Amino acid sequence: MPQPENLLPADFVSRIEKQFANEVTDFFIAISAEPTVSFRINPRKIVVGKTTQEPIPWCKSGFYLQNRINFTTDPWFQSGAYYVQEAGSMFIQWILEHLSFEENPIKVLDACGAPGGKTTLLSSFFPTNTLIVANEVIGSRAEILRQNVERWGDPNVIVTNNDPKDFSRLPHFFDLCLVDAPCSGEGLFRREPHAIDQWSVENTRLCSQRQRRILMDVWPALKPGGILIYSTCTFNPEENEETLYWLANHHNFNSLKIPIENAWGIETINFMEITGYRFSFHRTRSEGFFVSVIQKNNEQEWQSPRKFRLKTPLNSPSKALQNLLRNWVENEFFWYQNKQLFSSNIHIQTIGLLHENLRVLRPGCLIATEYNNKIIPEHPLALSTSLNKENFPIVELTNEEIYRFFKNEPLSFPTLGKNRYLLTWQNLPVGFINHLGNRTNTSLPMTYRILKDFVFNGESIAILGFAVK
Repeated sequence: MPQPENLLPADFVSRIEKQFANEVTDFFIAISAEPTVSFRINPRKIVVGKTTQEPIPWCKSGFYLQNRINFTTDPWFQSGAYYVQEAGSMFIQWILEHLSFEENPIKVLDACGAPGGKTTLLSSFFPTNTLIVANEVIGSRAEILRQNVERWGDPNVIVTNNDPKDFSRLPHFFDLCLVDAPCSGEGLFRREPHAIDQWSVENTRLCSQRQRRILMDVWPALKPGGILIYSTCTFNPEENEETLYWLANHHNFNSLKIPIENAWGIETINFMEITGYRFSFHRTRSEGFFVSVIQKNNEQEWQSPRKFRLKTPLNSPSKALQNLLRNWVENEFFWYQNKQLFSSNIHIQTIGLLHENLRVLRPGCLIATEYNNKIIPEHPLALSTSLNKENFPIVELTNEEIYRFFKNEPLSFPTLGKNRYLLTWQNLPVGFINHLGNRTNTSLPMTYRILKDFVFNGESIAILGFAVK
């Protein structure tokens, strides 16, 4: 809920009055306005047809939403067709479009990945043979990250639950590192009133110290010549440009400039040879955001990741089983872990290296489980962007049935024969069922179940204008 100026912390108001000087009146008027709502489509699952939603100029797949819908209960959202994300955060795509990476495929680290907005953006931008490691240090948030990555469906996103310092075990491993650092959250004051209650000068200083530690921790894992994108959702210079200037006093890098359009209202911040870009309530159609791009200099000799021997080898399934699985999913590599079958386009030696050095929550796409000599397809397979859906018998769900599916309530299909079926809604894969004749079991994990009651009328089809690829 928008907050009037007199309800904001006095120390915050005092700093903003100095920081924004002649624009301070506009700033406080804007901070009392309704927050923007925006979303980004999954281009590997859907296309946007006829829509009245306004596109976001710096992100080809992003749109402003004129009328908020109930995202949590929307099958399109639950099945990874789109992600709700701040417009400013989508500027990462614009940055990526203006960077060149000589090596292909590359290795990407999203060091502070939860809840998954920037991870899914990276996934959509890069080719399907790109390794993306999405990390979150807090266990509960890492689980949210894993679920959002599963919905998005990229088999090459690896989710880890590690302290940033653990990545020093992989020296010079990543070509690109994104640090969307935990911060004081000033840019979210319109959207999240609790961020106001948690704000204090002392907390901003603690955030700055934490950000600097994270940057120092992940720096060894970035290749010489590699790119680091640093971002926050705060206006505080101590957490933004001053933090990068502090890093410059410890490591050698170049601050890169990204072209922007004046009409967008993005401010270019220049501080001691550090260039950053700021999104402010009163200038841009976005919540608050800061981002800067730096390139690690080639002052260090190349150092490859250490040699390793897997304690628990990743075993490949038989050729016959691999041929069966390739009918299900278009991925190159398959492996077992505790009777579970995973797949991706990342070599299993690289997956093994990550297992040896990190706590991996999602090593690739879980496609099946071996049980009583049967290979049972798993829910993430249905959501995978590599799914060969034409090789499964399909049941298209009605609005009532999709409601019951996500509520995990019984489904009845009296005309179906006994078999496993891929469920779709508006042609979008949403899960599997095992139809046993007298009952039907679904693949939906309990953690994905929608607990609250809702009325579903398919409003996102009309409002967003989606069509399945």
